[in-house]
Amino acid sequence: MAEILTRFEKAFEKGLKGEVESFKVWLEKQGVALAKLRYETVTDELIARHLFINRMEELETVAEFLGFYVRERNEVFHIPVIGATGIGKTALLHAIEFALSKLDTPLEFKYYDASSFSEQDEEEEAQLFFRYLEEAKCEKYDVLLIDACEKDRSIDYSIREFFRAIKRFVLITSWEPQFWYVLRDRIEEVIPTAKQLFLKPFSREETKQLLEKVLWVVSEGKTELPEEVLMKISELSEGVPRVAILIFLRSFYEAFISEKNCVDVESVLKAAGSLGILGLNERLEKLTDVHETILRLILQSTDPIGIRPI
Repeated sequence: MAEILTRFEKAFEKGLKGEVESFKVWLEKQGVALAKLRYETVTDELIARHLFINRMEELETVAEFLGFYVRERNEVFHIPVIGATGIGKTALLHAIEFALSKLDTPLEFKYYDASSFSEQDEEEEAQLFFRYLEEAKCEKYDVLLIDACEKDRSIDYSIREFFRAIKRFVLITSWEPQFWYVLRDRIEEVIPTAKQLFLKPFSREETKQLLEKVLWVVSEGKTELPEEVLMKISELSEGVPRVAILIFLRSFYEAFISEKNCVDVESVLKAAGSLGILGLNERLEKLTDVHETILRLILQSTDPIGIRPI
């Protein structure tokens, strides 16, 4: 019993000296801040620092329509940006917003997140949408960027009201495909589609570039990861930015609990396994028609309850 107490006391003193290998301490040795190892924090930082990955083709398409709008000023253009969850729709809209802020044009523009439209205004009892609508009427924006349209259950009404308020403008929206295909006809009753932009997954090299930017955000340039680690994440993510970032973040924890000194390929594989990504394509191929119908209904639901995000 005396030996147990002695060892307990020594372990306690070790903890007092800060010598415990907690996840936070382990990360600090890697040059990584625990507070930044969160998906939302990383994506917010990437956008705030304008660390965008090349979507030049899509940006040029939007720029052409904006230039034509400035020339004519008597048209309304709708450019829906369509892509799966985590493919980079929000990043593209913010890249457009950033480009407009740096471009010497007379265009007035505004970014809105449609998921906030139904939230209550703190100053009034009405929904935030009506404050935004009044703002749009007063400012007469030339460009509206409306993100996450699938999050607004009344998005066709919202777009109709913006159209009534402004009349002539360029509307750039983002959609998950399963919602766009269902609601497209109702939206086009209000504003015809000028051009659909379908976002494709990144190449492995583009995904690697994204991960290098993420690594810079979480470590402020204090650490590097081996090339094979970044390329393995790129391979497993299949070019979907959200998936790549989640695997990247989880890999640090998997390396820690495996008592490794740093993230390696094995940590990446364990991270992908923990997130349910390994073998996902094979599982999808085995789905029956009934399973596919159920999955489609889940994907088209705007209620997050019961849906596990990837």
